Amino acid sequence: MHSARERFVETVRRNPVTVVHAPTGAGKTTLVPLMLLDAGFVDAGQIGITQPRRIAAISVAGFVAELHGSELGDAVGYQIKGESALSRSTCVKFMTVGILLREFGADPLLRKYGVIVLDEAHERSIHQDVLAALIRAILRRRPSLKFVIMSATIDAAKFAAHFGGAPVVSVQGRLFPVEMRYATSTPYSLRQCMDVCAETVQEIVRRDDRGDVLVFLPDEDSIRGTERRLSQMRLDGALVLPLFGAQSAEEQRRVFRLTARRRIILATNIAETSVTIDGVVHVVDSGFVKQMQYVGDGMSALTIVPHSQSGCDQRAGRAGRTQAGICHRLFTEGDFAERPEFTEPEIQRTALDQVLLQQRVHGRTTAEVKALEFMDPPAAERWDDAEQHLRVLGALDAQGAVTVDGRRMERLPVAPMLGRMLLEAERRGCLTEVATVVAGFTARPVFLKPKKDDDAERAAYETAHVKLQDDRSDALTLLKVWEAWIAAGENGERDQWAREHHCSARALRDIERDRDHLLRECERLGLSVTASTDHDAVRKAIAAGCIMNLARAGYRFSYAWHDRDDVFIHPSSALFGRPRRAQLLVCAEVVETSKAFARQCTEIEAAWIPELLPVHLLERTWEIDAPSWCEAPRDVGLIEVCRWQGMELSRRVVDPFPAEAIPLLVDALLSEALDRGRGTLHSHAIHLAHTWKAIRPIVDGGAAVWGFSESACTVCPALAQMRALLRERLAGVTTMAEFRRRDCRIFPEDVLTPEQLAQHEAVLAAERARAAEEQRIREMRTAFEDERRRQRQEELRPLCDRASALRDRLVGLTGSDVASVQYRLGELERSLQWSFMEPRELERTLAALEVRTAVVESEQRESVALATLAWDAVLAAFPVCPLCGSTWSPSPYSPRELRCTQAHDARRVLHGTPHQDGSMLLARFMTDRDEEAATVVLWTSGTVSIQFRRARTHVWDGKKFKEVQWVSLATLLPPELAEHGDTIRGDLAEFERMRQEVAGFAQREREFVAKRGKVLRLTFHEVDGQMVADQGTTRYHARFQECYPAAGETWICAVGYERGLGKRYIDAEPLLKVAVRATDLQELRELLLVTYPGLPESAIQMQ
Repeated sequence: MHSARERFVETVRRNPVTVVHAPTGAGKTTLVPLMLLDAGFVDAGQIGITQPRRIAAISVAGFVAELHGSELGDAVGYQIKGESALSRSTCVKFMTVGILLREFGADPLLRKYGVIVLDEAHERSIHQDVLAALIRAILRRRPSLKFVIMSATIDAAKFAAHFGGAPVVSVQGRLFPVEMRYATSTPYSLRQCMDVCAETVQEIVRRDDRGDVLVFLPDEDSIRGTERRLSQMRLDGALVLPLFGAQSAEEQRRVFRLTARRRIILATNIAETSVTIDGVVHVVDSGFVKQMQYVGDGMSALTIVPHSQSGCDQRAGRAGRTQAGICHRLFTEGDFAERPEFTEPEIQRTALDQVLLQQRVHGRTTAEVKALEFMDPPAAERWDDAEQHLRVLGALDAQGAVTVDGRRMERLPVAPMLGRMLLEAERRGCLTEVATVVAGFTARPVFLKPKKDDDAERAAYETAHVKLQDDRSDALTLLKVWEAWIAAGENGERDQWAREHHCSARALRDIERDRDHLLRECERLGLSVTASTDHDAVRKAIAAGCIMNLARAGYRFSYAWHDRDDVFIHPSSALFGRPRRAQLLVCAEVVETSKAFARQCTEIEAAWIPELLPVHLLERTWEIDAPSWCEAPRDVGLIEVCRWQGMELSRRVVDPFPAEAIPLLVDALLSEALDRGRGTLHSHAIHLAHTWKAIRPIVDGGAAVWGFSESACTVCPALAQMRALLRERLAGVTTMAEFRRRDCRIFPEDVLTPEQLAQHEAVLAAERARAAEEQRIREMRTAFEDERRRQRQEELRPLCDRASALRDRLVGLTGSDVASVQYRLGELERSLQWSFMEPRELERTLAALEVRTAVVESEQRESVALATLAWDAVLAAFPVCPLCGSTWSPSPYSPRELRCTQAHDARRVLHGTPHQDGSMLLARFMTDRDEEAATVVLWTSGTVSIQFRRARTHVWDGKKFKEVQWVSLATLLPPELAEHGDTIRGDLAEFERMRQEVAGFAQREREFVAKRGKVLRLTFHEVDGQMVADQGTTRYHARFQECYPAAGETWICAVGYERGLGKRYIDAEPLLKVAVRATDLQELRELLLVTYPGLPESAIQMQ
């Protein structure tokens, strides 16, 4: 650039726009700012130089300040996101393009600048193109501004033509020769490319000891993968250094420090332009670059694609900056020739929402933004997609005006998607948590992947990963890791924790730095910085920003995302491989490598979506809820369905409903009337069906209508008129109840013209005459058939009577012959009813059946007699009801039962035998063959019945017997004692207890006799302090023992030996105390008979 100094300065002075085309190494980046400073352009304002990346802005500013001989931040300074080195004396300002674009809000004409330099213009980033378009518009209003465009591989003619034939200053470079070496084959995948790349580096280190090695790879993942491969190789002490955009400034500066060890620098295209890494001799070019690709609906996806020719040449130039070098291209020369000459402008392949929001906040309308003169203008629908995206994020309202949230998003130092997360988090009280997540989304990966061949390390990694992950969300997993890292203590403890849990302490420190910066920016905007433990609130805030990246579960493991259905959850995600698959999720980005992968995923619920979207974006429709089984109008309701992007979010019954639902109700009513003719929705639907049926043949187009539809209304004006009448009558209806009460009847005269009405009346008259004639003919035919039927019935009546009598004879008969006769008799009766056979044939069949029945009767006569004998024996014992004396009546339910229809008092029954169903057996009749013939039962309803084993005329199905005996199973109280039934039962229970005790003592006494010989019952009294018992002339003395009798007690005793002369004194050994004596039992019996006169003595038997 030294040789072209005067020419360059003069060109800039005379022209508003200057294009500088100088190869790599010409010094344009470092010398042009100082040339402009020395030429006095600073008098018109600052000299602003834009760089595509932060590291370039910092490193170039430091180098230029050193050339100028001043401290960084004095005459020469820089400004990037979250960091600056500026002062009031700064004349030359290096910055990223985004910083300059933000200044348009406060200074639309950039009056603080005298010269704007757009460096590395060949990259054609979206911010560079927007800046060029804005400056082109500014130059019309401020011609004094100077604009310089610089690049080594720029399409100079295109830039010059875009700015109205701007002059081009071409400069020869001072590059050293670079040898190009092409591969014999191009890698078929990124994985193979990393393998080849590592092998190439190893070969360079082994064969050539000159200089450092700069390796170009597409992204951080490929850098990490290559770094792992190189760590397993022998590199003779070489130092492997990664370089990518997500690193901190300090980590990036490490790359530029010369060391005694050989450096192998693994870089993305961050090292492609602007920066010079001294000592690089070898460049290894993978030929790939990661770029944003537009996928529609305002969304972009990161995709790894082959780099352009100009980009590859720019990379090769890094090897010839300070000495001769070699460029090792890992693709063939033919592959290089087929690549595009220049990189496709980013504005053509990325979403425009951030650019549009920035310009809208700066005061331009969408139409004005579209009208900007871009070098490669995007399609108009791309701007429409971006505007729709901003509406979804709430940055624009329904009318397209910028909202308060939109202005806040633009002021936040993050993309609108992430800004929306922060604003939603502030509303839900979890801003600190979401700020951590947003910082983590833009940082390097937190988890450090283990080496593939180290099983122990991999197992430890999996254990730590499982412990820290939250399978609902990658954001919650990141938050969990962050909180655990913070809780570990100070820096030393935190680093130890990170190593133990296979986490990157650098990444966590970067997150901490960016998080603090975000929270300071939020406070500056007036947001409330609050914390929360509600993880659902965090997930909702994440979903609010990522809602356009909504993915629904598809086939097997894939997800449907926008217009494609082959997106998968990235293997590094906490949701990957989960037992219960997420049905709905949002993601921060979609990256396409071997597949399309969704990264930073969060599972959400469909019910959340209406909360997160502006109301005007939700599609609300109404449906009629009428189940197929529903017949009553009250069972029908109106359903409001809420959808977004074709996905149903909710449905609810609305009553009252808005006026917009009236047309739907009218169409549903006409559809029901015309298609089904039912009154489910409204009772007048049937009337409408009859009206339509009557007028359809008459009205224009009626014959072509087979059901209700919009097209049917177009074809048939009368149907459209019916719809209009119904809408008019239902105007103002807001509830289903009011809708059903409205008169929805439409008569022919409401829709027909006078001529059509006259035609309709004529058709009705003809129809009535035809119907009358048909009715007369039907009546004649019916009368004739009735007379024929009557004559036939008279002719067959004798046979019918015989058949009926035969069926009565079959009752009670059993056996296969009887079943056969019953079947044939049934067929005969049907023939008699419907006249299927001739009378003579019917007569022969009936006679044969009578003969077979007579034979069966003779065979089973004796068995029938046994059933009759059983009935006679039972009725002889119980001619009337034992409880009330009423006569028996046949049961209407069974021929085997007789019933007493009177009501009976169950309290009169004592000692009845209970049955499982709660009834009480009063008596049982048994044959002499020990078979039950009948039972007398008292039912819980109070009814008394006799249940016979067989009906009187039926065949006995048991053994032959001669007589029937009965056993009483209950004792009946007289009617006058019925009210005392419960008391009597209690007294009888006490009597029974005493009787059993007396019997028990008698049994024990017999057992003592069998064991001890003679025993006696003795009643003791006290004599001289000793218990004795006198029996005749004999006195028995109770033997002293543990159980000693008391005075007046009776004991069963074993008799001992004589004790003296005169009276006989004998020992008595008390064995068992007699608590109840037979005399006590007899006294109680007599008391009961006196207390309850008429009490049956059978109820109080002593034995």
